[in-house]
Amino acid sequence: MKGYSWRYVQLAMSALSVVIVGQFLFVDEPLRWLLANQKHEEGTRLVRKAGKKNGIKSDTIASAIARYFSQDGNMSKINHTDKELKAEEKSTNTEPSVSVENTSTAQTKVTALALVKHLKLRRVTLVMLLAWFTNSLTYYGLYMVSSVMSGNRYLNLFLSSVAEVPASLLVFPIILKCGRRPVLIALHLLAGLSLITAAILNATTGGYTGYIALTCVIVVGKVGISGTYSVIFMYTPEVYPTNIRAFGLGAASVSSRIGGILAPFAATVARELPWAPVAVFGGLCLLVALACPLLPETKGRDLPQTLVDLEKLFLPEKNLKHNPNVVLRNITAMKY
Repeated sequence: MKGYSWRYVQLAMSALSVVIVGQFLFVDEPLRWLLANQKHEEGTRLVRKAGKKNGIKSDTIASAIARYFSQDGNMSKINHTDKELKAEEKSTNTEPSVSVENTSTAQTKVTALALVKHLKLRRVTLVMLLAWFTNSLTYYGLYMVSSVMSGNRYLNLFLSSVAEVPASLLVFPIILKCGRRPVLIALHLLAGLSLITAAILNATTGGYTGYIALTCVIVVGKVGISGTYSVIFMYTPEVYPTNIRAFGLGAASVSSRIGGILAPFAATVARELPWAPVAVFGGLCLLVALACPLLPETKGRDLPQTLVDLEKLFLPEKNLKHNPNVVLRNITAMKY
């Protein structure tokens, strides 16, 4: 590839993304999202389509969906029985129709403004914006700083890359046992304390011994920040309700991109003040660790589908088990 301009390489790699456009013709919206946003006609069509492709009666699938969502008391029921569907199919010679109707309080249509207007959503969003920004800035910033650290730049980059291996292998078994929030806090504390230590060592020590100590703590910090990336990709969709999950994840992604844009400047700063970038990274990681307790724990909990479900997510699970009729703040009447 040495004989080609980087522009042609970039163009060729970007052209591969064109195939994604064709997915709009074949990929359906998730049924859970359709029902959560009161798109019952599209949900009905999807139920019929799934039943037809799998050779299962439409009313059987639709009834199962109705029973599932009726557990929350805010979803739907199926009107047509199997006999009615057969009669309709014989009389019209078309595929049977299954109607999904809302049988309780209508859900308020939620917009992106709910991220800042709703108290719990605003809290979740602010913490997630900070966490995604910090993770991206620190993760990519450490790669940039590794090339200007003292010692062999190739060895520094290699060790920085190898640090991701234990983070990738150990994080998922741990979060399945300990939960998302505690692991996220612990990994941010690990990264923050390690990087703050690295900044102090960089400013106060020198020589071969100082270089070894500095490299070790930075590698430990890289393990921590790599682990948080794995956790936060799983954790973020779990704390947003279905009908606003895309907005929340999109806002977090934008925050992450801003951190990625700023990361290359870490190398420039490190040439003048070698201790400064890792000090900033460490401070931000500690700040995220202090903010994470504001988030709910999602281990063993159902994905929130509505804002009411999000309110329940903030309640201790034992309260819901012992008092299933726990009174929540009525947010269905709020306008967004």
